[in-house]
Amino acid sequence: MEFARAMAPMSALPAERLAQLLGAGGPPPWRVLDIAAGHGRYGIALARHNRGADNHALDLPNVLTVAAEHARAAGLGERFHLLPGSAFEVEFGSGYDVVISPRAGAELEPVCWVSSPPPAVRSTASS
Repeated sequence: MEFARAMAPMSALPAERLAQLLGAGGPPPWRVLDIAAGHGRYGIALARHNRGADNHALDLPNVLTVAAEHARAAGLGERFHLLPGSAFEVEFGSGYDVVISPRAGAELEPVCWVSSPPPAVRSTASS
């Protein structure tokens, strides 16, 4: 939990850049899954840019308290959902437009998956 608190300030700028790169400001509303959410900054940035986005943060229960604090401060209210537990054990469903895992630890590599990437992301990926 303390690690999540300590990393939050350093993650604000990269989280904003990710939201910009993905074109999060445009419609339609996204359904976001943030695996190993930690401080929650990445999912929160996407939800702030995509005003109708529904953010689902998955992490251990004590760590999610940090993400929930940041989501409340960002005014996300009912658009922020907690999925407490291990990413290897929690049933998190399907139908997500964006799946991010910025800090998954040694078991998983950092990843961002987008169901329909905007042109800027497609051109970056093909370079």
